[in-house]
Formats: sequence, structure tokens, C-alpha cells
Amino acid sequence: MEKGPRSLLHGIPIILKDNYDTADLPTTAGSVALEGSYPARDGNIVGRLRKAGAVVIGKANMSEFALSQGWFGYSSQGGVTRNPYNLRRNASGSSSGSAAAVSANFAVIATGTDTAGSIRAPAAVTGVVGLKPTLGLTSRNGIVPAALSFDVGGPLARTVTDAAIALDFMAGVDERDPRTRECRGRYPRDYRTALSVDALRGVRLGVARQFLGGNPDVDQVFERALSTLRKMGAVLLDVQVPPLLLAAWDVMDPVIDGEFRPELEAYLAGLPPGQPRTLAGIIRISESARVKRSKRPVNPARIKAFEEAEKSRGLADTGFLYLLSSEIPRARKSLRGILEEKRIKAIVMPTIPCPASPLFNEEDPEYVCNVSDPYTGCYLASLTGYPEISVPAGLTRDGMPAGLSFLALPYNEPALIGFAYAFEQAAHARRPPKYTPRLPGNGSLEE
Repeated sequence: MEKGPRSLLHGIPIILKDNYDTADLPTTAGSVALEGSYPARDGNIVGRLRKAGAVVIGKANMSEFALSQGWFGYSSQGGVTRNPYNLRRNASGSSSGSAAAVSANFAVIATGTDTAGSIRAPAAVTGVVGLKPTLGLTSRNGIVPAALSFDVGGPLARTVTDAAIALDFMAGVDERDPRTRECRGRYPRDYRTALSVDALRGVRLGVARQFLGGNPDVDQVFERALSTLRKMGAVLLDVQVPPLLLAAWDVMDPVIDGEFRPELEAYLAGLPPGQPRTLAGIIRISESARVKRSKRPVNPARIKAFEEAEKSRGLADTGFLYLLSSEIPRARKSLRGILEEKRIKAIVMPTIPCPASPLFNEEDPEYVCNVSDPYTGCYLASLTGYPEISVPAGLTRDGMPAGLSFLALPYNEPALIGFAYAFEQAAHARRPPKYTPRLPGNGSLEE
């Protein structure tokens, strides 16, 4: 019998977003319709983490079926996720519970999924690191799908080092997810080799100022972050994001509508007997009198989105096929062009231009957000499948976290990890939330 630690994750407590399949815990995707769903086996990423010796201590709440529809971090299964920095604010969505749990010291790392900013935005507003990998670097096998054209799993952690260690055990080829075949030979054995305080020296970075203006405090945090990047030796050049990418949601929204039902029903078909098999079945349970009268009814906008997805013609819709075959590749080419034309290694921007917003059932007259959709910047990496990392950049005057994002070309996670680490070590921007106790030491894998 082998003895000793299996890896750096051996014995480390982790939390899984509740759309990651676990054979020993229910996997509900936040839905009361799946409250008794025990998949037959662990998902690929869960199996990798457990093989490394990580200890799963629980599942995290999430936006129902990974799309918030205005009620960020709310689900009929878990209720609303509160932000550890201000219990009247949300933790964004959909990986709200994962981000809040790590921020509040419930676990060292957590898994998240990102379809339209769902790792990065929660990380930014809860003061943690969130890494959205290249589409295809991590397997979606054993994750409840939202839209496989955009879905990707990744880590949330309090430090860049911990996120890099987690990614070591999450990344890799899985034959059950054909998209991961593209990553073969394109990732390192150890992402920690990218951790360097000199990683920014002489590096050309593009600054996307079009994503400023949402909140003056967040803008100030971003400008201070740029000053830190300059002090670390980075060369900053302003870049202009073209209209195609600024309007990314116009492409993503119909694609999500077109993919959600068939991909979800393919997942449901593999569940043990007794679980819903169709989106129509999910809708029936969600609209039942029992659920409507409960303390946690389904978000009405979420039901409306179900119904829109139910009506979608999917692959029979020529407009949907055009988006997949033309607009998404065009967006990838456009974003690559920005990076290559100015010979920049990454684009930097505020992860989202506003701090965490009030809970859907609360009002906060002090909250300021001057943009209609604060997630617009997140959509660049979502639409293209490019990698992005959000790292804590500082706090607003009322103590709410803001994040700094680095976005790069596919499979450039080592560069992003290096940039984020160098900034983190120079800025020391993270401050733990006051509502949760600190762990002994720093509660990190670095100890």
C-alpha cells in the first residue's frame, strides 16, 4: 500500500459548485426539480481532484441552471447567496456560492463554471481569484450544461498560487468531452512554473478603457492597478474593442437558447430513474403549486427563459447555425487581431465595472452602476473561448471588492497566471471580509 501525500491537494478541503456531478452528493444545478438527483458517477474534474487527495466538504449554491436572469446567486434549491463583504449585496452569478465560500474561508479552493462570466464576476465581487480556462482545457463531462459552445470549468481561490495548483489537477484531455482533445500537448505539467514576480517586466498589455464608467470607485481601483502594472515594468497601450465584441451578448443569447434544451436533455437522459428527462418536466416541477408556495420559488424570469429555450428550433434554425459557423469564428478572429496587431500579450480591464449589486429583494440607495450590463467585458472571453483571470485589485470606499482581469490568446494560462501573480504580489490588494473569521495562517496551499 502506498503511503504519504498523493499531491499538494491531499487532505485539502474543497467545495464544488452544485452543477458538478458527485455520486455521493446530490447534483441539483440549484433546481428543486433535481433535489434528489444522485448521478451514477463523479464527473471528470471531480474524479481528478479526488484522485489528487482533495476532500470534498460540500456543494455550493449557484444561480439556477447557471444563468441568473436578474436574481444573482439565487436558486430554488439553496436560496440566495450573500456577499461576505456586505450581507445585503449578492455574490454575482452563477458561481456565487463557490466564490463566497472561498472568500469566507469555508474551503481553500472551489470549482466554478463560466458560461458568460460566471467564474470571473463572482470572483471580482467577493475578493478572490477566478480563472476561466481556454474552452477545451478542462472537461465538461459530468457538469450540468448551460451551453457547450461557451461552458468551461475552472477554479476559484484566495491566491493566484492556489488557483494555479488547482488548475494543474483540473486540466487535461477527457475522451468523453471531444473538445478537450484540442488541448493535448498545449498545457504545462505544472502551472506553478509561471509564478514569477518579474512576469510583467517589459510585457506589452492592452488597456480596454471602454469597460470603465460603471462606478467611480471601481474606476479609481482600476487606475491604481494600472499604476502598479507600470511600476512592475509593463508597457501599457490603449486598445479599442470593436462593435462585434461589444455586442457579444447579441450572439451569445440566441446560442444559449438554442443549445440549452437539447444539451440539458442529453444530460438528464443519463441520470438514474426517477429524475426528470425533459426541459418540459423541469418546467412542470418549477411551476407546480408546491414550489410556487414554498419559501424558495423559482425565479419567474428563469421559468420564462426555460420557455424560450423550449421553443427554440436549435439546429433546425438557420440563424442559430449562422451564429455558430460564422459569427463566433469572426469574433475569435477579431479578438486575436487586437492582440496580434499591437503585439500585446494580454488585455487588461476591470473584471466588471461595478461592485456587487444589492440582493434581488433588497434596495440600496448607495449602490451606483452607470452601465446597463456590467458583464459586457466578461463576454469577450466567453464568446471567443479565450482564457481570462480575475485577481483582487482593491476595495471601493464602502469596502466592496473590485477585480482586475487579464485576457489572452488560447492556452496562454501560464502567461495569465504569471501576470496575475506579479500584480498580486506587488499590490497586496485583497482584504478578508469582516463577517467571517480568518483561518490560522493564511489558509492557503502556499503554507
